[in-house]
This record gives sequence, C-alpha cells and structure tokens, in this order.
Amino acid sequence: MNSVHCHNKFKRIVSILLICVLAFAGSYMTSVSSVAADKSSINDLQNELTDLQKQQAEIKKQIAKLQSDISNSEALKVKYEEQIKLTQSEIDNYNTQLTLINEEIAQIEIDLKNSEQNLVAKKEKFKERLKAMAMTGDTSMLGILVSASDFSDFLYKSEFLKSVGKQDKQLLDGLNAEVKAINNQKKSLENKRNNITSLSKKLTTKQAELTTQIKELNGLISSLNDQKTELQTQYNENTDDLKKLEKEIAEASKNTGNLVYSGSDFLWPVPGYYKVSSHWRTAKRPNHTGIDIASSGIYGKNIIASADGIVTLSQYYYGYGNCVMINHGKSSTNGKVYVTLYGHASELCVKKGQYVTAGTVIAKVGNTGNSSGPHLHFEIRVNSKDTNPMSYFSSNK
Repeated sequence: MNSVHCHNKFKRIVSILLICVLAFAGSYMTSVSSVAADKSSINDLQNELTDLQKQQAEIKKQIAKLQSDISNSEALKVKYEEQIKLTQSEIDNYNTQLTLINEEIAQIEIDLKNSEQNLVAKKEKFKERLKAMAMTGDTSMLGILVSASDFSDFLYKSEFLKSVGKQDKQLLDGLNAEVKAINNQKKSLENKRNNITSLSKKLTTKQAELTTQIKELNGLISSLNDQKTELQTQYNENTDDLKKLEKEIAEASKNTGNLVYSGSDFLWPVPGYYKVSSHWRTAKRPNHTGIDIASSGIYGKNIIASADGIVTLSQYYYGYGNCVMINHGKSSTNGKVYVTLYGHASELCVKKGQYVTAGTVIAKVGNTGNSSGPHLHFEIRVNSKDTNPMSYFSSNK
C-alpha cells in the first residue's frame, strides 16, 4: 500500500508539473506569435522608409541640378518643400516603429514577469514536495528502494527516481532558459529603440535645417524679384538712352567729312587688360550692344582710340556714364561708316571735335553710369548698327 500510495502521489506531482509547463509554453508561444506579427509590421515600415529615402536621394539630385541655374529658384523652392514633406514622412515612420517596439517591450516585460512568478511558484512546490518527502521518510533513496518487493521492482523504482530528478532539472533549466531569452530579446529591442530615437532626432534636426533653407530661399527669391524689377527699370532707361545714342551716332555718321576708314584692324582699347567679363549679345544679355573689359586693378587705366578719327561725343551720357564716341569715317572698300564708343570712364581726356590718332589716350577706366564695377564698355558701330567688336581685332592685341 505504501509503495502504491507513493507511486500515485508522484504521478499527481508530475501531472501538475506537466500542466504548469504546458500552460507556460502556451503563454510563451502566444507572446512569440504576437512579437512576430509586430515584427512583420516593422518590416513593412522599414520597406516604406527605404522607398522614402530613395525619393529623398532623387530629389537631392534634382536640387543639385536646379542650383546650377538661379533662374530656377522657384522650382528649387518646390523641391525643398517636397524634401521637407518626405523628411516628415520619415520621422513619422520612425515614430510608428518606436510605438510598435515599445508595445513589444511592454508585452515582453509582462511575459517576463509571469515567467518569473511561475518559476518562483514551481520552486515553492518543489520545496513543499521535498519537505513532505523528508517528513514521511520517502526522500531516502535507500528507503524507497528497500521497499521493493523484488529485484525487478528495485530496478523500476531506481529508474523512476532518476526520471523524476531529470524532469525536475529539465523543467528548471527550461524556465531559466526562457527567462534568459526574453531578457536578451528585451535588451535587443531596447537597443533598437535607442537607435531609432537617435535617428528620429537627427531627422528632426534635418527638417529644421530644411525649413531654414526655405526661409533663406524665400529671401533669395524676394531679392531676385527686386533685382529683376531694378534691372527692368535699368533696361527701360538704357533703351531710352540707346535710342538717344542711336540718334547721336546717326548724326555723327552723316558728318564724316573727308574721313576715310582704311579697314585695318582696330587696336585693343585697354592695353594690358584683355579679360572680357561680358560679351556682345549673349543669351543672358541679348541686348548687350558691346563688350565689357574688366580685370583686377583696371580702374584708372588708359583707354585709347582704336583707330584714327574725330571725337563726336565726350561727356556724361545717361547710363553710359562718362562716354567718348569717335567717328572713324567711311570705309574705302564697302562704303560703310565706322564709329566706336567707350563708356563708364572715370575721366575724359579729349574734347568733342578733336582729331585723334590710333593709340591716343582718350579716357580712364571707371565705374560711372549704370555700372556694377570698374570696367570699359566698348562698342563698334557700322552704319549706326552695333556689331561684335571681337571681329575687328587681330590676334596680336
């Protein structure tokens, strides 16, 4: 009876332990399933984030392209605004991932607490079992084995006790392993949360920088519009000046007298300074009727007559500032009249009606009239029409 009672008692204990283990395993598998589902959501978010980052890279390329042309400043602003929207989407994505990870950690903390409570409960049951066995004297291997009715019963009870000890150890080891795994997962998720928090802060900083750039860009556009208005005003003024100048040139071309232009190459008007800062009638300056010669240290340098002729204008002349105009006479080969113009001078060195020879100093380089810096504006007119001055110089200036 004692042997049968012990056997039945042990079976009940083992059954209880198995039920506890199965219950815990079910709880743990539910937790793992929940985490796996959440991970799937995070993967979707990360894929979405990758797409956003690709769009960011493409917009950056477009911005770089637009920056090469200031006239596209409005389009550049639109691209910056698109970039800000994408940055905000990235921030929202990271924040959503943070929420999911926080939920995962909260669930794992609950599972961890339950596991620890289960572990404590099972340890207490083991202690009670051992205490009960000690009180009845059944804890002794010898006592249990002595009660064997024969050698076969002895072997059975011996293996039975080994099995009980092995199951106890496996159960405890399993619970400890599960607690350790959950702790490791919690640590991993916390590291991930810290990384995403750091990235989110960086993206927020980036958004602030882009917002600042938009403000600066708005200021630039406003400034450009002001410049455009100013340039339009200058253009209108220059158009009026040009009309007046056309009349002057036409008048000067009539009074050629006995002047004859030999057709030889013109001399470069500012000896030693050959940098052309703005050419004749370019895409950006389609109404530029001459060339601008500018260089470091050019202010105050000599301006010379490019060919023999009579000074028909030497005065301050509207947007041209201090200006000299020379009539070189009618060409002996094509019958056309050639006139040169020298604008923005700081000083005039000749008078109207004065005959000058090629190389004579007629003025000094300056910055008068509608001028953005020291330079010489030089024109060559043929029958009153502006032509490209670069066509009239020899290779040896």
